[in-house]
Order: sequence, then C-alpha cells, then structure tokens
Amino acid sequence: MKRLYLYIVFCLTFFNALNTVALETDLPEDFEGKATREILTHFNPEEDDYMPVADQLSIMYEAGTYLYDKYPLEEMKKKKFIAQIRPFFPTDDDEALEGKRKLLYNGSGIYKYGKTKYTEFINRYLVPHTIKKIHSADEYDHDGEVPYIEVPKGEYVKVYNFKKFLSYSDNPEETEAIKKFEKEQNTEQNWFDKFNDVIRTIEWKKVALYGIEYENPLYSKEGIGKTERTPNSALRIVSRHSSVNNAAELEFGLQTVTAKQSFLLANNISPILTKPKIDLSRSENIDTNFQIMYPVPMHSTVYPQIYKYTGTNMIIFKVYPLDPQKDVILKAQVSLTECDYKNNCQPYDFQFEQKLPVKSNEIFDNGLDNYFFRASSRIPSAHHKNLELTHFSSNQGSDGQSLYLEFKSNKSVGTFNLFIEDTDGYTTFQEPRIHLQNNRIFVRIIPTEQYKDADLSNAEYLITANLNGQILWQQALVPDKISAASQLQDNFSFVLLLTALFSGFLLNLMPCVFPLLMYYFLSLYYLHKRQAIAFKQRIRALTGGIFCAAILTIAPVVTDKFRNIPFGWGIQLQNMPFIVTMLFAGVLAVKILKRILADTIYTNASALKYIDIGLGIFCWLLALSCGAPYMSEVINTACNSSYLTIILTILAVALGFCLPLLLLLRSETPQTFAVWLNRHKTSVGILIKSSLGVAFVWYLWLIGEQTSVKFIAKMLLPLGIAVYIVSICEKFLQYLNGIFEEKITPEYLHKLRCGTYILILLIFGVLTSVCGWRAQISHKQTFKAKETSFAQTIDEQQIQNDIQQGHSVLVAVNADWCFTCRLNNFLIFNRPNLHKWEQRDKLKFISADISNYNPNIIEYMRKFKTRIDLPFYVLYTPIIRNGIVLQRAPDLGDIDRLLLYNKSTE
Repeated sequence: MKRLYLYIVFCLTFFNALNTVALETDLPEDFEGKATREILTHFNPEEDDYMPVADQLSIMYEAGTYLYDKYPLEEMKKKKFIAQIRPFFPTDDDEALEGKRKLLYNGSGIYKYGKTKYTEFINRYLVPHTIKKIHSADEYDHDGEVPYIEVPKGEYVKVYNFKKFLSYSDNPEETEAIKKFEKEQNTEQNWFDKFNDVIRTIEWKKVALYGIEYENPLYSKEGIGKTERTPNSALRIVSRHSSVNNAAELEFGLQTVTAKQSFLLANNISPILTKPKIDLSRSENIDTNFQIMYPVPMHSTVYPQIYKYTGTNMIIFKVYPLDPQKDVILKAQVSLTECDYKNNCQPYDFQFEQKLPVKSNEIFDNGLDNYFFRASSRIPSAHHKNLELTHFSSNQGSDGQSLYLEFKSNKSVGTFNLFIEDTDGYTTFQEPRIHLQNNRIFVRIIPTEQYKDADLSNAEYLITANLNGQILWQQALVPDKISAASQLQDNFSFVLLLTALFSGFLLNLMPCVFPLLMYYFLSLYYLHKRQAIAFKQRIRALTGGIFCAAILTIAPVVTDKFRNIPFGWGIQLQNMPFIVTMLFAGVLAVKILKRILADTIYTNASALKYIDIGLGIFCWLLALSCGAPYMSEVINTACNSSYLTIILTILAVALGFCLPLLLLLRSETPQTFAVWLNRHKTSVGILIKSSLGVAFVWYLWLIGEQTSVKFIAKMLLPLGIAVYIVSICEKFLQYLNGIFEEKITPEYLHKLRCGTYILILLIFGVLTSVCGWRAQISHKQTFKAKETSFAQTIDEQQIQNDIQQGHSVLVAVNADWCFTCRLNNFLIFNRPNLHKWEQRDKLKFISADISNYNPNIIEYMRKFKTRIDLPFYVLYTPIIRNGIVLQRAPDLGDIDRLLLYNKSTE
C-alpha cells in the first residue's frame, strides 16, 4: 500500500499544502486511522494558522488507504464521491475536495495496476523452486575453465567462475565452510566496507529471494530463529522486524518448507492428527490476547477430506507487547502433522524461543518485510467487498445431514474453492459440490462416511473461500436452523400450544360460527334484569358442550396416528355426508334458531342446560369445517408429534375457542354484553347476514368442487323444499305463542311445540341423508374420472433411472380435502415454476392423490420414517438419490437451492 501513496504524497504537496482541518469531524466508525484522529484532536483551526504539511500528508495517506479498501475505483470516479472524502477534510470547499478525489482516483488506478503486475511477477519469477543439488559443466561461466574441486572436510576454496555456487550449493559441509570464511572476512569491516564487499560479490539473481529463501548479508539476523527439521520439512520462527522499536503490535510467523513428496496437515482429522497449533502462553512481555492467522490451504486430490500446506508457507501471529520498552521473548510450543501422499501421517512437537530486542544495532532491518507481505496476501479476511455469504444452513435428508452455502459476488466467477472445518471437533467432509450461476455460487458439503450420522446443525465451522485465486474470505459461523427438510417434532412445544390457543380464538369469527353465537347472546337479553348467576349458568353449559365435542374429536385423531394412517386437519372436508349435513343444519339453524331461543322462556332450567350443551357441540362441528383450512398447519404439526402433544393441542384449540365465554364468566355483570348487542341490533344483524352468505357460498363451493355443478343444481331443490316447510312450521309456532285460552293448558302447548320441532328435524334429517348419499356417489364418480391424472403407485426404480440420466424428481402426495396442498399448488408448484425447474434443472414432477385411501402411496410414505401427514413432498436429485422429505409448506427459495446445490458436477 505504501507504493500507492508515494504518488499521492508527491502530488498533494503541490496541490493543497496549506489546507486546514476542523477540530470537529464526522469520521466513519470503522475508520482505524490513529494518526488522523490524533491530529484532528490536537489541531485547533482558530489558534493555528495552518496544519503542517506532514500532518496533511498523514491524513491523506490513512484516508486514501481506508477509501481504497472500502470502495471500488468506479465509485471514486464519480463526482459525488467527494461526500466520502469530506469527513477527513471538513474545511475544504467542493473545488478542493474535487481535486483530492481526482488525486485519489488516479493514484488508486496506478497502484492497482502496479500491484497486479508486481503480484504476477512475484508468482512467476520470484517464488522459490526446487534447490539444485548437482552442478553440471554447462553451468560454468566459461566452458573448459576451472573444473569442480572437491575439498577436504571443513576446508573452503573460493571459486569465482563457478556459476551459482553460493546460490544453490546444498552440501552442509560446504555451507558451514562458507559461513566460516565470511565470518573471518567480515570481522574487522565496518558497515560501509561490508556493504562494498557484498555489492562486489553479490549474485543478482538471488537478490529478489533474500528474506524468502536466502539470508541477506546486509541485513540484521535479529528476529530469525533456529531452524528445526522433520524428515521432510523445515520450520523456524521469524519476526517481521529485528527489534521491538516501541511498536504496539508485532508480527511473528511460523515459516515452514516441505519437500515435494510430503505436506503438512491443515485441518483436524483426529485428536492426534491436527492442523498446526501454536501456544504462546509461556512467552514473556506479550499480551495473552494474541491473534493467529492461517493461510488458505489446498485440497488433497487423493484424499479430498484432507487439507494441506505444501512448499513454502507461513502462519502469521500478531502479538502485543505489554511494555514496548522491554525485550520480547517469544516462547512457542508448536504441534503439527507431517504426511506423505500415501496418507502416512506423523505428529511432531517443537519448542521455539525467539528474543526480539528493544533496539537493533544493525543499520538495516532483517529483510523479511517482503516475505511477510507476500504471506499476508494468503491470509483470508472476515469481510470482502467482492464476496458475501448470503445463506448457510444444515439440512436433514434420508441419507443424513448436509451443509448448504450460497455466496454472492460482484465479480465474474472464474474459479472457486471452499474449505470447511469443524472448529471444536474432527468432522471431515467430502469434496464440496459447487454450482455456479451468473454471480451466485451454490455449495453443498457432505460429511465423510464415518460422520454421516453426525449432527451438523449446532456446531461452529470455519469456512474459507477462494474466489479467482485472489479474493480470500474466512468466517467462523453456526448454520441456520433446518430450512428445506422436515424433521420429527417429538419435543413438547409451548409455541405450538400458543399458536393453537390463538387459532381457537379465531374460530369465534368464522362465518359458520359467528352468526350462531350472536343469535345465542341476543336471545339471552331477557336475562339482563336477573342475577348474573342465571346468565353464567347458560354460558357454562355452552362451554361444556364445546369441550365435550373437542374431547370426542381427539379419539379418531389418536386412532389414525396409532394405525399410522395419513391424517390431515381438513379430511372432514372430503366427507360429503358431513359437509351436506353442515349445510342443511346451518340453513335450519338460520330459520329456527331464533325461534328455539325465544321459546326457551317456556322451558325449564334442566331442558335449557341440554339445549345449551347441544348448541356448543353444534358450534364445534361447524368450526371443524370452517376452521379447517387455516388450522391445518397447527393440527398437522401436532399429529406429527407425540400423543400428548396431540391431546394438548386440540384442548388448546378448544380453550381458545371458549376464551370469550370464559372472560364473560370472570365478569361480575356478564349481562351487559347481551344488553350492548341488543342496543346495536341493526349493525349486528348486518354482520350476521354477511357471515351467513359467506358460509353458504363456502359450503356450496366445497360440495361443487368435489362433485359437480349439476349436482349442486339438483341439491338446491330439496333444500328449498325444506326451507319452505320450516317457514310454515315457524308460523305455526308463532301462532302457538299467541294462544292464551284457559281450555288449552301450557303443558299441551309445550307438547305441540316439541312435536313441531321433531317434525322439522325429521324432514331435514331425511332430506340431508338423501342428499348426502347422492353427494358421496357423485364425489366417487368425479374422483374416479380424475384418477388418470394421478400416479397410483410410485415407481422408485424409474426414479433412479431418471436420476442416472441427470434428472431431478419431485413427488407430491396430495388430497382433495388438503387446503395446504391447494395453497402450495397455487403459490409454489404452479405451472410457471414447474416449467422453470423442468427447463433449468430437468425436473420431473409426479403427482399422487390419497383422497380415497391409496394403500400403495401410503406404504411409499411410510418408508421415509419422518412423518405421514399431508401435504407430503419428496425431492430426488443426482446427489440426494434416496430422497429428502420437504416441509408441508416448503419455501420457494429452499427448493431452488436444493436443486442448484445438488446438480451433478460435470
């Protein structure tokens, strides 16, 4: 970064040497320029004539570094970018800021171009390669001159015309002799003589590799530790500088060099075979909060679950001196594992001690700055402006859990590699499945065979990504909760019960139930002058009827779960006799309910109790049909859990349904509610009629959807006849209420009323039975005509054949009564989405229906051992060959990800 701002420093000196900076500035929170903040803190524009040029240059340097790292060149090119520069130079006008913007833009462009070329040069020419051990005659400076001379042990013969002698000699005895000779020659030399001697004898081809592979004779030896060796590797501790020099932060590194036939393990695969670990706890004069940064590893091509470091590498660790005026003594305990390409691994432990003095006597530093710069370029960062992780989750499939990741890049994707490791364990993974689509990157990671049953959802993972060989990104993250795949919910859930409670409360507002309750409370107006106890007795009886019906509902639900029969809250909507009965009963209630409730004044308390209980049961039955669609998710979740959860959930629904009644029971004067309704009788009547109209249309639609329009037309005739007969009977009842002759006793009138009600019930019962029977026949005929569009069996062998050809397969099991199925078909599995998946992912869609209980399909559902309620979706892909059961209401984005992640790698 220093090279970039040489240009900026030079230009700024002439551009705006005397600009001042205000004391109060609005610097960004993530701006780490310590010098800038200190300068602005002590500078007072009212007392100081101008800010020193050196301070202005320092601010421009730190501001330019910050802005270059945060914004792309395209942003700097725009004139509005002066808004980003203004916090650093608040007293400058727009013209001055525009000049600084141009300066920053030009300098950044030059630096970017130079850095690219420099990196290419370093990677191509200056990276050390295999050291030569044998010298041939063609490497002489002049053919035919002095031949190679073998000398006795410990002796040294200086041969000036033997090319690359100093550079490539690998004979340990020769090396020791050379060092001895140089030491004797340089004992009495001052630094200037030493410099001249080195310049005279220097080999220029070696200069660029000083500090990387060779020690520079001009530079200090402080901060360079002793080399330790394994059979195929060498390692040492080195420092970026040769002294503490009052620095608040120091950089050390573990420098490793491995031979071609071996590598260092870069991830943990067992408690013994681990990645390089460095313990600095025994060090002196450093803070315990040091930072260790690992370079990006490589995948092993032979063993994809293994990551490795090969060739020359450095693990950098930053330490913070407690007292910058004292020596730093670094004591490092290093553990690492060396492996060969036959996967024979051996752990090693080393103890290093490296002293860094406060000041160095050498004129030059130790020359390792360039090497640290190069090593730092291989250290990933937690955030990068060109790469972002947008999704990370674990998913449960029939073949175990997998990890899914999605990245977004604003760069065109050339190459992409990903490395992942369990930060607290030893879980290993197969080679990632990577799919690229435009600027999005989809990755699926599967554990190795020995960890296929591991729970991946609660662990923290260190994720390292390498985009185009230049963008390095790394973060430690915990995956999101399972999103696209289903799992059993055997644990007790208070959230589920609260949802059931709220769903039950909403039943009071259903168009089937609301009119019935309003008629009931209006009929209780005659009790408003009586004591509250009489009003509460009626409400208790109604509440008891609702709870009795709810308890009776639990039995068939638990029985179906015990028999492992697919159940869905809404199956009652497929039962034509039930729906027809609710329709006729609703019409009957509209016609005579007010009359029945009005006649209760002639009824004794015992009979009233049974009427109220029956009304509560009838309200629950109506709620079963009206509330089925929106309550399906809650009840189906309970049915997929334990028996206790089923019982508690249905009781919670009943409790929520009765909640307004229970609140009235807690009131001291519950009659006031009936008085209030009677006062607003007109408005309440409009709401009742509107709700009745919606309910009537709802029932007709349910019947017509599963039978035919022709049947609906036929059914309206007996329904009209029943309404006509009830109207006549209602007038007769009204006539009875006006008789006050002494010859006709009240007991006789009561018998006439009861007989009239029985006649009405008999007429409606006969008509309901006939219409329900005919509706069931019509339903079977309609469903049989639709059977050809549904799969009657699931051919799993054909599915595997389709997968082998690169197809994905989605199996959807639905039913006529399943409201969630219909909603999913409208929102997710609609024609446009299916067409998109068919074209892009070669998806085949198989639709099955169990409205009439298909045992073949049910047996197929039982094989997955997850859940057996509807809707039931199974997705197969070239990677998920055994299928994964999706949620009842899957997310569109999750399905997209599953299809993209699980494409077969070409």
